[in-house]
Amino acid sequence: MNMDTTTSGITETPWFRGRFLFLTLALLLTILLNPVIEYLVGTDVQNVLLTLLLVAGLRAIALHPWLFRLLTALVLPVIALIWISDRYDSTLLTWLSSAVTQLLLAVVLVQVFIDVLRSRHVTVDVIFGSVAVYLLFGVVMAIAYQFGNSISPGSIIESVPAESTMGGPQFKEFVYFSFVTLTSVGFGDLTPISQFARSLAMFEGVVGQLYLTILVARLVGIHLSLIHISEPTRLRRK
Repeated sequence: MNMDTTTSGITETPWFRGRFLFLTLALLLTILLNPVIEYLVGTDVQNVLLTLLLVAGLRAIALHPWLFRLLTALVLPVIALIWISDRYDSTLLTWLSSAVTQLLLAVVLVQVFIDVLRSRHVTVDVIFGSVAVYLLFGVVMAIAYQFGNSISPGSIIESVPAESTMGGPQFKEFVYFSFVTLTSVGFGDLTPISQFARSLAMFEGVVGQLYLTILVARLVGIHLSLIHISEPTRLRRK
């Protein structure tokens, strides 16, 4: 059985491999599946997808034992809180679940980003990790927009409300707005009104552009350093 040693000094067994792929798939499901399922069967699966995302986040940081144990102890109560707040329609519970979910996903985001930057080789899993960081940042910001709008309703308004959002934007609309902002598309159908929402939008837009620049520079740097190291070896063999 082949085993690799990670930058954290832990032997990477096959169970750990593909952890960033699993997180990336969970993120794609969260971003894309909820609107599709609601359109087809009229059921909102936000809680199911957030639960899956939290579990995928745990697997992504499983190579860091102390952090994994800490988040595991927190994730189970948070998952229960997500479902309870939805069942009882409590504003306080909704605020609390949104805030803690955002915090946990932000911790996963930072740790995965650090793992990508510390990687010594550009592997398929590192590429998936890079993608996961970008997508996870968009989801974390969507939760932040939803949280801000729940505290101050009308922070983000729709110029032409969709039929499914007559009561105000839902999670899928905040996800949409987040990624439109992150990718600097800016269709203008959702507009931040409050100063807090505008600050979040500016922050997301700037970080999104900086991340792509830093990521490309880092991955190219790793690749060039490997070429520089391997070139003398290749010449000696000749």
